[in-house]
Amino acid sequence: MIICPVCKHPLINENHKLLCKKCGKKVKYQNGNLEFFISNEQSSYYPKGGIENLSQANKNYFWFRIRTKLILFLLKRFCDKRKDFIEIGPGNCRMASTLIKFGYDVSVADIFKESLGIAEKMGIKKRYLMDINDTPFREHFDIVGLFDVIEHIGDDFSAMKNINIMLKNNGMVFLTVPAHDWLWSRIDTISDHKRRYTLKRIRKILEKNGFEIIYASHFFVSILPLLFLRKILNPDNSNEIGKKELKKNFFYMPYIINNILYYISFFELFLLKFFHFPFGGSIVAVGRKKSF
Repeated sequence: MIICPVCKHPLINENHKLLCKKCGKKVKYQNGNLEFFISNEQSSYYPKGGIENLSQANKNYFWFRIRTKLILFLLKRFCDKRKDFIEIGPGNCRMASTLIKFGYDVSVADIFKESLGIAEKMGIKKRYLMDINDTPFREHFDIVGLFDVIEHIGDDFSAMKNINIMLKNNGMVFLTVPAHDWLWSRIDTISDHKRRYTLKRIRKILEKNGFEIIYASHFFVSILPLLFLRKILNPDNSNEIGKKELKKNFFYMPYIINNILYYISFFELFLLKFFHFPFGGSIVAVGRKKSF
């Protein structure tokens, strides 16, 4: 069900738009996006730097490739391709595009038009301009994907509560987040992160918002020394973020080093099939909505 963003009454389809019979609100398609609110592009610096960098990131960058393979493995393990899937905050949209190529029915939603513009260029048809803090969806999707997203949200508990609202009974959330506050660096600040996570906090966020945890583990264990070195070389000095910092591409890596890290991390994926890691640079978790 989709509700009116004004009066919260159910919307109906009428002449290629959604209409509220109670208050008369019309939700129309703008440039192919179903827009539930007006995007304030001045509200954050992140899209002006981060979205551009994400869109230009090398598709062979080991970090993205390994994360994609991990998510595909977990999706295959816990659900099937007949489910309605929405990715919140798709960034460069490569994850959503890959999932579509593997046969999943994927929608994308973001608060920034820049990200949805990338989705349009990549041929992703179902795009929603919406704020997770005021979601119009009620028991609408089978799966929600949040891949390195909730660390950008001030109130991650409220966001997860809204994710639960969006899901049908026994629906599932798949999420990844950066791990360990002691790895916090200047890059976290530039990326507009609010926090890094522990497994304990992720479990608490899910369980307090009506989810049963069916999988949770760290990953990217092997790059922990590199992440710690990054923290040492790029400490957060709390200075105002400059324009040069926003434009800097943090995803560049020499070809040989990138390949070495890819194969090492790929071996980690093999190990994750048998046991969970108690530490690592990132965390992945899968939660199932509890039925009451």
